[in-house]
Amino acid sequence: MGGKKEMVLYLLTVTKEDAEPKPFEGEPGLQFVHRLIGNGTYDIALDSLQRYPKLALGEPSPMLAFTLNRSAFPTVPGKFEDYDQTSMNWAMIFIPVPQIRHIKGTKLLHDQAIQLVKWLCSEIVQLDSSKASSHFEKPLQFATLVGIPEVVEEIIGSFSSIVRHKNELNHSIFHLAILNRRENIYNLIYQIEGLRQVLLSSPDTVKNNCLHLAGYLSPWPKLKIRESAAGALLQLQ
Repeated sequence: MGGKKEMVLYLLTVTKEDAEPKPFEGEPGLQFVHRLIGNGTYDIALDSLQRYPKLALGEPSPMLAFTLNRSAFPTVPGKFEDYDQTSMNWAMIFIPVPQIRHIKGTKLLHDQAIQLVKWLCSEIVQLDSSKASSHFEKPLQFATLVGIPEVVEEIIGSFSSIVRHKNELNHSIFHLAILNRRENIYNLIYQIEGLRQVLLSSPDTVKNNCLHLAGYLSPWPKLKIRESAAGALLQLQ
């Protein structure tokens, strides 16, 4: 689709929904949604999913598509949230118009992406606990690996018990955040009361806890974790 939103909208108007094989159901529909998300057309993806909600529970999960296209998510938390309408008005005085348009467009994509993630989470949590956990596991791990704290936060906020999930190496997302230098996600998980000490001290399959994993990292670049969080790591020595 190449990200040509106008072409996608046109094709949607001329495509017959009841044609065989049905283009918006099952595997074809799931591939369509993945491509929409991958190309950043989040508003059309959300509309399609709301019309065919079963696609939200397809495998691979549509939420995984966000890990392949990070363009809608800021690299620094709060980057787009800082641009309210007043900020935009002031910015127009000092920043060239094309750059302002780019900021507005990127912020719109970010807002649409968050709305889509929220909707997907709301559909998955309606499943029974074991099925919901199964649907959330991979998106949570991949969002941690590539560093998308917004997706991590929405998943944990919707299904809090998933934060205790561990992979085949007995790594929680706490471990993965440290191994992959995702300080924003580390700090996010650290804020969960009653859980941080359990995850910090929890060993993996070769008996390494979070302190050991942090010690394996090269000195540069260092994890930029909160001072209180760093102190918690040191207390494990």
